[in-house]
Amino acid sequence: MVEELLLVLAEVSHVPAVASHGCAGRLRPMVAGLAVLIAAGVAFTWELWRPEPGESFSGAPPAATVVEKSLAERLHDDVTTLSVRYGERSMQRVETLNASADWVAEQLEDAGLTVRRQQLDVSGQVVENVSTTLPGTEWPDELVVIGAHYDTAAGSPGANANGSGVAATLALAKMLSAAEHRRSVVLVFFACSVEPFMQTDSMGSLIWARAAEAGGQEVVAMLSLDSLGYYTDEPATQHFPREIASFYPKVGDFVSVVGNFPSAGLANRVIGLFRDVASVPSEMGVGMPSWDGVGWSDHWSFWQCGWPALIVSDSGPYRDPAYQRWNDRAGRLDYETMARIVVALESVVTHLANDD
Repeated sequence: MVEELLLVLAEVSHVPAVASHGCAGRLRPMVAGLAVLIAAGVAFTWELWRPEPGESFSGAPPAATVVEKSLAERLHDDVTTLSVRYGERSMQRVETLNASADWVAEQLEDAGLTVRRQQLDVSGQVVENVSTTLPGTEWPDELVVIGAHYDTAAGSPGANANGSGVAATLALAKMLSAAEHRRSVVLVFFACSVEPFMQTDSMGSLIWARAAEAGGQEVVAMLSLDSLGYYTDEPATQHFPREIASFYPKVGDFVSVVGNFPSAGLANRVIGLFRDVASVPSEMGVGMPSWDGVGWSDHWSFWQCGWPALIVSDSGPYRDPAYQRWNDRAGRLDYETMARIVVALESVVTHLANDD
């Protein structure tokens, strides 16, 4: 309900005044704008306080299963390959960036998946988005997209940001390909997602989303996996902006699911499905794209097409002291927790791709 109210009021705020002279003509856009601000405040309060589905996992997790242990080893190996063999994967090292894209494509092909490579001309250099599609059996033009950017900040080896998201997405590609789905599931690895390309026309995920929209496809859900590997049970390790910090735990042991207000329904569904099976603490949040952290990944690109999209993350710079820095190395990450998250996400995506 709140999401619909915000959209209606946003439309009202852009309706021109009926009269071009007098107080009525001047006041109407002011009143409409004030109404939007009030509605945004109401929506913010509602989303923060309304009950989330399910309960966040708490306490000591059960012993890792054989599947989780094997997956943790694979995640470790893939993050190590990305952060050590290739290291910094930025436009300042475009050859290495492209070599890491080749490696991602090889992993998908080795798993028997068909790879599509979308070339991007960015600042006079050619780079690529790499993707694979698991075709839907009933609604193939309805897409559930799982995405991760494989580029890094300049000077960073990018183990957590975002080798962890790439490794998790590769694992999901292999796991999900073992079954058919009613909707198409697309797993895509984006170039040019970090600064200076974030939230610009050169952002790889925005180019991909616009191409999908132009092709008549519809994204019913998008999950951006970005910085998924840093967890700690030490106190005072989780930091959020002052305005929202009191609503969330102070210990950085949870995975977060965050979207904008129009994606709140998807966020509630994903967090509920995740909590049904996960043995990892989880928190949900929604906010305006302009708020710090809310739109800082590839999910933002899908919002530009009006599609529901979320980021699934360890909260990146609000927890990880090495986020996008020179010391973002593979040995710092918690691969067993990552494995538990990936197993739970497989269940989430399966529901998104098959439920009516």
